[in-house]
Amino acid sequence: MFPLPLTCLEEYLLCDDHPGYPMTGFFRLRFSGFLDPPVFQAALNATVQRHPLLRGTIRKTPFRHPEWVDHPEWLPEIQWHAKSMENGFPQTDHLDPQQEPASRFWVMDRSDGNDFIAQVHHCCTDAQGMNIFFEDILICYAAKKDRRNNDICLRNLEPQRLLSRCSATKLRRKFLRMVRNRSVGLRGVCRFLMRSPVQLSGKKYLVGSNETGFRTPNPHAFEFDPVETENIFAAARKFKVNVNELLIRDLFLTCSSWRRERGIGNNGDWLRFSIPISLRTVAEERMPMANSFSMVFLDRQTADMADKIQLLRSISDQLQRFKQSEQGYTFLLSLAVTRNLPGGLARMVRKDTCYSTSCFSNIGRILTRTPLPRTDGKIVAGNLVLESIDFVIPVRPHMDVAFCAGIYAGRLRILMNRDPHTISEEQGRGLLEKYVLQIRNTVSSSQQ
Repeated sequence: MFPLPLTCLEEYLLCDDHPGYPMTGFFRLRFSGFLDPPVFQAALNATVQRHPLLRGTIRKTPFRHPEWVDHPEWLPEIQWHAKSMENGFPQTDHLDPQQEPASRFWVMDRSDGNDFIAQVHHCCTDAQGMNIFFEDILICYAAKKDRRNNDICLRNLEPQRLLSRCSATKLRRKFLRMVRNRSVGLRGVCRFLMRSPVQLSGKKYLVGSNETGFRTPNPHAFEFDPVETENIFAAARKFKVNVNELLIRDLFLTCSSWRRERGIGNNGDWLRFSIPISLRTVAEERMPMANSFSMVFLDRQTADMADKIQLLRSISDQLQRFKQSEQGYTFLLSLAVTRNLPGGLARMVRKDTCYSTSCFSNIGRILTRTPLPRTDGKIVAGNLVLESIDFVIPVRPHMDVAFCAGIYAGRLRILMNRDPHTISEEQGRGLLEKYVLQIRNTVSSSQQ
């Protein structure tokens, strides 16, 4: 199977990786209880053996697209008792998958337990792939820590499915089907190219600042309790939309209001959110961690914020059209075309352009299928209770903030990562607080 050519999406993620704006995700599992080091190391070793891209490196070839090289003998090194920065994450540097396997791991100490931190290059996986990784390591640890858990089985993974992940053949089939159904989305592509979205902060991005050095993640998080989370779902049902659509609408309202309060921009500015969408089929649930996602884009102006109900309806209608016509593949198709143009994807990402104001990634319900016991809805793995999970998605040049939402143990958790060069810590906290308040106001209005 190896060497394994990179897909157009993976090559795009590789080209868009910079020392100052790394294309890496940070992930934190927070446990009550302390990890058993030899047992956890053995569990991580076993998990890495199930996910080839986690231990792979990328090799550029002279005449072909870059390819994955497997290193089956590689064993991950955990940095135990790592020192925490003020942001709650360890100090690290740029992770280049062309120089080393695209993953790093730390364990950090708290008074009542440990945090397990993973830094993983986006070329390796999306958030759904990380969920499979988390499930594997929790089950492996539980089984190695307590033999009574030996009857809990890992899901059957099929590494050969990596061959078909967002492959060129699959994209060609999708393109032909979209042409037959007249749903290629050329009008949407034209809108994307003709409109120029603005940065949230309105600050000018300095060309070349992406080479000024690695920026550790700068996350701010808020978690709704189970009652509030259920009320958010009830509000979505009341408005006849899903929670994802409700959260996106409220984020548009928040960002527009935040800019208006600071006198940033004007009414003609376009706010654009990039929305990752999963392309995983039922069969691909047996694929090891990898990327199987695309992007859709939502544009709105200040005038669109006046009627909150109409704004919500328009977002819901647009996302449903994307889903029904499979327009999530339009982004991948555009990457496939660009890849074969002079300069390829590298030329595309070098452009000094704001492509999105922000990114909003909704992972949905996390680890719901993990066959481990639970207490208060939280997974129990041996001597540990998994208290929370954080997904810190990368910000890009011209993108000041990126949001990730997920539900674990009945609690909706929203994490915002920020660019510290354009959004201060105080501004970041204020923006997230404003978003939480907007969601709560939406819930209150639905109950009247």
